[in-house]
Amino acid sequence: MEDLKKIDLLRERMGISYQEAVELLNLTEGSVVDALVLAEARQKKAETEWEDRAQNVLAKIQELVRKGNVTKV
Repeated sequence: MEDLKKIDLLRERMGISYQEAVELLNLTEGSVVDALVLAEARQKKAETEWEDRAQNVLAKIQELVRKGNVTKV
């Protein structure tokens, strides 16, 4: 498979940039399947990081609300 076709396939399936697709193909020595697996793992990691950040923000907001309620009373 031509490199450009591999890049287009990765972009289409994973919604990533050309730069990311090229990087993934370089890391996986041109294996499209391995590049797809790696891209999926990266996306899951990014989603998990955002979920962790959101939980931390929510916990801080809840703590501030509790402090505010205690101060009012």
